[in-house]
Amino acid sequence: MGGRVESIDGDEIVLVNSRCPFAEQVKGRPSLCMMTTNVFGRIVATANGYAHVEIVEAIATDHPGVGCVSTCRLGNTRMVTSSTPDAQLLLRGLAIAIENMPKATFVVDEDGQLWLSNRAAQRRYGVVERGEFLTLFAEGPGRSRARMSRAFKSSTPVFIGLEGTDGERMTFSGGRLSEIVGLKRPLVILQLDQSKSLIGKFLTASEDAKRSTRRLEDSLAQQQDLRHEAARLKRLNETDPMTGLLNPVAFRHQAERLLADVSARIPEAAFIYIDLDNFKWVNDTFGHQAGDTLIQSAARVLHRTIRHGDIAARLGGDEFMVGLRNANAEAATMIAQRIAARISRPLSWSAPGQKAVSTIKPVTSFGIACATQAHQTLEALPHEAEEAMYLSKRHKRQAV
Repeated sequence: MGGRVESIDGDEIVLVNSRCPFAEQVKGRPSLCMMTTNVFGRIVATANGYAHVEIVEAIATDHPGVGCVSTCRLGNTRMVTSSTPDAQLLLRGLAIAIENMPKATFVVDEDGQLWLSNRAAQRRYGVVERGEFLTLFAEGPGRSRARMSRAFKSSTPVFIGLEGTDGERMTFSGGRLSEIVGLKRPLVILQLDQSKSLIGKFLTASEDAKRSTRRLEDSLAQQQDLRHEAARLKRLNETDPMTGLLNPVAFRHQAERLLADVSARIPEAAFIYIDLDNFKWVNDTFGHQAGDTLIQSAARVLHRTIRHGDIAARLGGDEFMVGLRNANAEAATMIAQRIAARISRPLSWSAPGQKAVSTIKPVTSFGIACATQAHQTLEALPHEAEEAMYLSKRHKRQAV
């Protein structure tokens, strides 16, 4: 019999991976076989550097299903029944098996009670008493037990992430041990896997980065929502609700900027004052809904006709004002005539709930005022355009 000496305490000796002869039945006849075992025995004599060992307990490690426990003396190998319960023998063999494992290793039950730990575990965590294993973790006993319960349900190793009381991220690989005869509760073996712990730290950092990214995205989305809401409120504050054109206050502010550019960036600008001549007749004849439809139709024409940089507003009722950037009187007249022609196209109108369709032909008048470097007073320009529009009405024509 040989093997590596694990420990010697007085006359007690522990051998690991010892090859021992065992008697077994082969086809009904006794036979000897050699098995690899973990051995606990007593030294009965020494001579010439050799020890004669009485085997008290031996656990076979390479004979699945046998789990042999025997007592023998040198030269007298025989199978006997041990007086020590199987559970204790197997636990002692398990303790021998895990003792010199390089990774911190624990054997615990479903209640989190510690049954075994090896030297690496004691070096890392100190001596942990039977009921103190769960105090190593920050999650508390309940959560720690819940996390470890995965290992009790699996016969193959699973990875369990836990956080130490010092904030250290720990990953254990663990699995359920085979049923131990005489032991009324299942056990799992948990081994600290530092490589997985590093991966866990990486994954934790990755998750933190993802959470930070999500928070940033949420913040950006909120900022975007705020910008959209600010733009919506700005539109409500600056536009006419029926037509979407500028209201008088917003038009005045933008017209002032337009006139300021006449001196700095553009040679001139023009303003067109537009009025719907037959708006009152449409309201009286077909009702206010028809009048609103006429107003909205005129506004759509202005939206489609004005150029980039131009401005258009509904001043109130059936009156509109257009500001043209970098336009002289000739260009302004062409644009005004185009607007008037499009507004004057016949409209089909049917009152709500009625099948009869009526045709409305709008009639418009307009006036134009131009601003140059020598003539750019905002108070005077709209007034000039309005006077020109009324002159057009008096002469019943659609020109200045």
